[in-house]
Amino acid sequence: MKESQNKIFCLTITVLCSLFWACAQEAKQPKATAATEASSPQITQAKQNPSQEASLSSNISSAEEANKQQIVNRQANKTGSKAKSAKPIIVKRVLAENKRDEKLETYLKDSLKDWASGSKNYKVTYSYNHIDLNDDGTPEIVVYTEGDFCGTGGCITEVISQQNGKYENLATFGTTWGSFVVSTQKTNGWRDIVTYISSGGVAGEYLLVKFDGKTYPKDDAPELNAPVRGVEYLTGNSKFAFDAAK
Repeated sequence: MKESQNKIFCLTITVLCSLFWACAQEAKQPKATAATEASSPQITQAKQNPSQEASLSSNISSAEEANKQQIVNRQANKTGSKAKSAKPIIVKRVLAENKRDEKLETYLKDSLKDWASGSKNYKVTYSYNHIDLNDDGTPEIVVYTEGDFCGTGGCITEVISQQNGKYENLATFGTTWGSFVVSTQKTNGWRDIVTYISSGGVAGEYLLVKFDGKTYPKDDAPELNAPVRGVEYLTGNSKFAFDAAK
């Protein structure tokens, strides 16, 4: 009996010693602190250029907020919270062009400098089409650019005119979702444009953007109330990439 009690006592002592050793080893392990996490390469890299973060964040948020407010304001005047804009009738789809345009890339580097402010390695992809919007025999260029400046409201669409061999901005659609439909209808001698916007969880809608004599003012454009016929451009997967910082 006494021998059995001794064995139980020894076993108990052994278990207690094992537990004590395990606790001591755990206490020696270094614990992650806020200072340790802040020194990690990933977080350091993200904070290398605060001016870039501020500039990009400001441009993205302001453009998306404009989209969102534009939709909310119109939907507030509708009867029924689920009212939607009309959709364009696509009579033809045209693939984006499959040849790199270095002159266009040079133009875009300057055009996007406010969006890409502070970046040292800023990758941009673009797709484009030549479209004669006013039937004068000299086509305009419609280009859709994608990069870190894109957000929940989409990316940037720009309409560029060719004046004396130079590219000049005709209109910029802050944030859209790539769909670019050229209507058969005209306003002030230029074809109407249908584009799609959405932002921040608000149901999207199509806009009917008309030429006002100088530009295509997307921010003041009404929603598409009735279907219009048109040709959709910038379709397919043809895209080209370049570094906007070089």
